[in-house]
This record gives sequence, structure tokens and C-alpha cells, in this order.
Amino acid sequence: MDDRIRTVLAELERLALQRDNLETAWQAATTAIDVLLWCDEFLRAAALAERTIHDLGQEKTDLHYQRLPFNVALIAAEAYVDEPAVPRLRSAAAALPQDTVLAQQLSWEAERLQGESALETLLGQPWHDPQKPLGRRDRELIEKNWMALSGRELNRLWGAAQRANDFDLAKRIAHSTGTKPSRWLPAVWFAQWLVHSDQTEHASEVLLAAKDTYIPRAPWSPLPTNLPVDPNLRKALTTQVRQSFLAGVTNPFAEGHG
Repeated sequence: MDDRIRTVLAELERLALQRDNLETAWQAATTAIDVLLWCDEFLRAAALAERTIHDLGQEKTDLHYQRLPFNVALIAAEAYVDEPAVPRLRSAAAALPQDTVLAQQLSWEAERLQGESALETLLGQPWHDPQKPLGRRDRELIEKNWMALSGRELNRLWGAAQRANDFDLAKRIAHSTGTKPSRWLPAVWFAQWLVHSDQTEHASEVLLAAKDTYIPRAPWSPLPTNLPVDPNLRKALTTQVRQSFLAGVTNPFAEGHG
């Protein structure tokens, strides 16, 4: 964690702990938790998630409608630093009105951990999903000369591989066209497969190439939560990848931001 990120994080944590503006408090906590996860500060991320929920759970804010990164932070603390998640998930759920989205998500995660390990719940595993047949338009696209495709058509071609969960097709596209997925979801899917196939360096390159196409969930969620907690994808998060993603993180609540 460099000095700039430490400064940004300190600002975010101060905003997360103030109670003058409750909406800003949980939103700043969201940003801070994601940054902490990207810096492998799992205990701090879980503690901030837990405190935010316990302090604000009964207040009327949009925290009630959130899931990420609060659920993931509590699970990741068990997965990577052996901090039991189930008691914290249940305690956090109990601090919220039981009909809220977040309470229901936390309760569901606690039940899920009765049958799966924390690492398993965080792992994206497209290789366990069935391969799907290609749609008509995708089949027609695949029959074309790939080298003559426009950029938009190449995006569709990569999307076709993802939709079909066809890693062999994706490898053929990469080899034949010399391209990488330039859209975020196909890139993450391809990176998952690459790490699973012991091509971690290639996965890192794929994530870097698609970085600028990640669309944040909200202005206060500038980082993809799943990458640093997924047991496979985090292998592709080299220092260069982490620094590249964190370089775009600022305090979204600072005066004049954006």
C-alpha cells in the first residue's frame, strides 16, 4: 500500500466513521472496504463492514439494499486470516431489519457456509458449468473470417465464447486474432479459465487489457470486489495489476471530485 492509497484510505475511513451524514458513512465504508480487500487487509475490511452494519443497521439508509462488499468482507476474513465468518454474519444480520436485502444476504451466506468452505464460496468456477450451445447470430459470426471482423464484431465474438462457456473457442479466438477480450465480463471469465489452466501470466495481461472497461456499481465502488478475494483470480493480481487498478482510486466524496 503506497502513501497515496494510505492517505485516501484514511480519508475514507474518517468519513465512514462519522455519523453526521449516514448515507455518506456507509458509502465511504464501501469504498474503503474494497480498497482494503485489494490491499489484502482482510481483518480491517471485515471490522469496518461489521462496525458499519452494527452502527447503521437500524437507521433508514440505503445500506439496507446493499450486498457487496459487506458480505464478501466477512467471508474473506475467514478464507484468508481464519477469522470465523458465520458468527459475524449472523450478528450483522441481526443488527438489520430482517426484511432488508442485506440482512437476507448475510443470513443466506451464513447458512451456505454450513456446507461449503469460505474459499469455496468466493471461488468462481466456470469449468463446473455446462457448455451451452451457441445462438444463431453467434454461429453466423463464428463462420466469418475472424481477421476481417470489426472491433465491435470481435467484442461479440469474445462475448459468444463467454456466453457459451467455451474455453476452447476463446483460446482459438486469442490465437487466431492475437486479441484479448476488451469487455470486462468476458475478460474476467477468460482470466478465470486461464488461471485454472495454469496460464496465470496470460490472465494478468487479460485483466490489465480490460481494466478500463470495468463499470463500477456506483461512484463509491470503483474497484471490482471479486478479484482480490477469488482464490484463483487473485493469483493473477500481480503488483503491476494491483497498482494499475488502485491508481484510479480517489476519494469520491472530496470537494470537486469528478
